Amino acid sequence: MSAHTCTSPSPSFRPLRQPPQPALPPTSTVRSAPTEGAAVDGASPRGWLGKLWAAYCRRREASRLRNLAVDMDPHILQDVGAPSWLINETSLQRDLARLKHTDYMRW
Repeated sequence: MSAHTCTSPSPSFRPLRQPPQPALPPTSTVRSAPTEGAAVDGASPRGWLGKLWAAYCRRREASRLRNLAVDMDPHILQDVGAPSWLINETSLQRDLARLKHTDYMRW
């Protein structure tokens, strides 16, 4: 029996359920002048380093999902609730690997 059938699915495949955010009270329409510590040029308050770190984390998460799904069949991926982009990408990689080795089968 493979390790994929013995363990529970990764929490990455489960849909994220977050509690609903409470409604914010209405703010006044008068805005004060920007403070010295405010973001410049529309950047978020956490800065470019925070954005870079968030992009890195998203890329690593996608990479981990790809590595988990390498040996899984597309039907199994659908059953565990994998995103459609992951199912399409693993199917593509499997087809490309199959086409790459067709020259060896001609003998």
